[in-house]
Amino acid sequence: MPSILWVTRKPPKIFTDASISAMKPKVRAHHVPESSPASVTPTASSALTVSVAASVTPGSYAFSARGTSGALVHTASISLTVTGTGGGGGPQNAVFDTALQAPKCGTIGNSCDSGASLLVGRAALGPEPNQPNTINDSCADGTAGTFHSDESNDRIKVTSVDGTDFAPGKQVRVDATVWAWTTPSSDHLDIYTAADATNPVWTFLTTITPTVAGAQTLSANYTLPSGGSLQAVRAQFRFNSTSANCTAGTFNDRDDLVFAVTSTPVTTVFSDTFETSLGWTTNPNATDTATTGQWERGDPEDTNDSGAKQLGTTVSGTNDLVTARLAGASAGVNDVDGGVTSIRSPAIALPATGNLTLSFSWYLAHGSNATSADFFRVSVVGSTTSVVLQQLGSAVNRNGAWATATANLNAFAGQTVRILIEAADASTASLLEAGVDDVKITQQ
Repeated sequence: MPSILWVTRKPPKIFTDASISAMKPKVRAHHVPESSPASVTPTASSALTVSVAASVTPGSYAFSARGTSGALVHTASISLTVTGTGGGGGPQNAVFDTALQAPKCGTIGNSCDSGASLLVGRAALGPEPNQPNTINDSCADGTAGTFHSDESNDRIKVTSVDGTDFAPGKQVRVDATVWAWTTPSSDHLDIYTAADATNPVWTFLTTITPTVAGAQTLSANYTLPSGGSLQAVRAQFRFNSTSANCTAGTFNDRDDLVFAVTSTPVTTVFSDTFETSLGWTTNPNATDTATTGQWERGDPEDTNDSGAKQLGTTVSGTNDLVTARLAGASAGVNDVDGGVTSIRSPAIALPATGNLTLSFSWYLAHGSNATSADFFRVSVVGSTTSVVLQQLGSAVNRNGAWATATANLNAFAGQTVRILIEAADASTASLLEAGVDDVKITQQ
């Protein structure tokens, strides 16, 4: 009889029918649809309902669904985005603010997007709606050229890297969608930030030069400073001229994006980019069985087999945690084989108050010879153990790609905890790689 297996981790609680109660970490729920005769291909569907507690930190949470019918197995990865209530939360779309004369997201969220039309064009080219879209009309655009032949800044989006709401101390990514001239090396994007949008003092962040002509998105990260309840970024896309927050030029385009930020600051409790050793321990419980591909900190070499498997590029810096950093003669030489490999963080003392959030970047890659017995798992170990992320293998090719995960750690407030990371090739030998970078715990 075919069955469907839903596999999850906290905070999502999954119900496949009224008889299934809320799931706890490591607990599996089964729903068996009726099928007669047994050999018929099932065509019925099952509803999946996901709910979260009110205390869950806004962010993105991953879980997986696996359906089986005899030897046939299909696994789907699912992402649940948790948004706040009452105070906003989640993605926000900007609207033009007549008082500030610029696009604004007035509700606190984890992203603010000017959208595809609010900034498109430059001055009368397009034309750009509500030009010049700078705070208090403080910086007029150049008027020369032709729409989408010459320079324009068409969109700005600010996104919280860890998926939680904007707050001082949070790292965010600025994405500016620009239109570059036919000689892109002559164009430059300057990004500026302001801690108080109502009285902006612009701080230079970076300059990025496009490499191709036409539409493209250029990005940079920065940490939100302490400041006003409204902060802002400015994207200046210019032809040749020098960098300043309002550089004169007949082809230059400046646009601002204003967004709401909570007044509660974020304090970093623990952070590891793996550029130096902070004391992670491999095989901490002396139970590992993997014969190759053991976890280590280092500069990874990339491998490829029907696509990227071990990633040679980290999220930040040079090093990450990786299942054997050296590539070997072929992709299958130094991957995880023979069972489980684990690595554990040093002891981390968590404060007793505030909202505690764990965030990290991760990937799991495997070949089509993987099975559901294979896995990547992250747990938090204190007075109890909680699985905060689990990704199972499946009999399909899965290429490596960095993703971000977050987990609420309020249940561990006041405890000393450790983060346990595991990867396993637990059934027949399969190609499997995993990596972790930029582990952080914050208090807000």
